[in-house]
Amino acid sequence: MAAAALTYLSFGQEITLDYLLYTLFILSSTMSAYNYMHWVKSLNKYREKKSLEEEDHPIDWASFSRAAFAGMLAFLLLFFLGSITLIYYLFPALLIALLYPLAFPHPNRAFSSLRMMPGLKLFLIAGSWSYLSFAIPYWMQGRVDTLFFGWEFLMRTLLVMGLTIPFDIRDLDQDNPSMRTVPQVFGKDNAIGLAILALFLYQIWTLMQFFFFGQAWFQSLAILLALEIGIRMIKNLKTNRSEFQVNFWIEAIPIILLIFSQIAALAFGNSYF
Repeated sequence: MAAAALTYLSFGQEITLDYLLYTLFILSSTMSAYNYMHWVKSLNKYREKKSLEEEDHPIDWASFSRAAFAGMLAFLLLFFLGSITLIYYLFPALLIALLYPLAFPHPNRAFSSLRMMPGLKLFLIAGSWSYLSFAIPYWMQGRVDTLFFGWEFLMRTLLVMGLTIPFDIRDLDQDNPSMRTVPQVFGKDNAIGLAILALFLYQIWTLMQFFFFGQAWFQSLAILLALEIGIRMIKNLKTNRSEFQVNFWIEAIPIILLIFSQIAALAFGNSYF
């Protein structure tokens, strides 16, 4: 839902059927990808326990079923979109999603999968989200402002990085030290500071969009307020590192962005619907 919310925001106020179908495609394909990754993770643990002759770790077939169902729904939505060019643009993200959780032998034993490559995980997640939730919607709208595109893609990537760092803070005690995540390298408090900085930079970019790129004042205000709530949630990680705090509230920041934008549009401008 968070990925779909960011995608929907990228289409602005004029939502056509193709834009809505693509947003639903992102919703279903993201659901499929995350369940696929959970299934592969359980499969890897099962093989590891079996090779060590320890008690078997159960394979998560429920995640496999959800991944298959959501994947078929995504394929159906892609069929209705009916664009070969879109499929071509989606292929790099699909490849990353398929390879990301897979473990394979490698001479460097610290690197057994893409997610375990030191420092790469954060860039893969942020880059993929920005590409799918902004770059492709930008192309679908036929826009040609390369200056805006470059800045928004950069700032969107930083924003997603800021939203991802809290998950690394949550997993600080479980992640392999070889992953070299941001909190492992800089410490928990500094990682929180970097996440807050990322959201603050997007606030500055929002003001720049208002002054230089003609973004409506109520849209800018909605984004600023939603990000301010997000910053306060991330600050709260200093005292509350619970899974609920991260998995629900921080995960919901893009959805809060969408809700605030919708309320502002209904109150002060044309409705998105």
